[in-house]
Amino acid sequence: MKKKILLIAVILVFALLAASLSSCGRQATERVDETPASQATEMPAPAEAAETEEPVVTEEPRDWEPVETKFGDLRYPDQWFDSLETEQTETDDSVTVAFRAKVNEQSFDLFDVCIGENTVEGEAVGMLTGPDGVQREAFLRFHELGEITGLNEGETNRVYAMQEALNFVIDHLQ
Repeated sequence: MKKKILLIAVILVFALLAASLSSCGRQATERVDETPASQATEMPAPAEAAETEEPVVTEEPRDWEPVETKFGDLRYPDQWFDSLETEQTETDDSVTVAFRAKVNEQSFDLFDVCIGENTVEGEAVGMLTGPDGVQREAFLRFHELGEITGLNEGETNRVYAMQEALNFVIDHLQ
């Protein structure tokens, strides 16, 4: 009789244990099912996904604008891009980009970047890879601003900040 009671007790313990485990599984399933339809996404079958989906390329937020040249793009901070003027001079072996600040109808030479042959007698600052895959040396010539007249303090600070953006251009040579 003791064996029967012990056997029944063991069966009841296992039954209770099995019941509690199965209810935990159901709660987890129910929680998944409670996901709002706006958050639920259907996953395509693996064969379909391989055939129809392109690889997803995520771009990081851009805080610059390109200055396009035939030997590759230079990057300039978008914060000052609306006040920026550029002028390009091309030869077979080089491109020189003159960067100028345009504030209140006044133009201030900031710096020049030369890609390829050094036509600006500037300092080598890095390499730029062109659309043809060729790396070319980049050179920079800094212009002294001298005395800035006719601008208020905020506008004067903008011109100096635009000139300091040469560091951004150098740091983003590719």
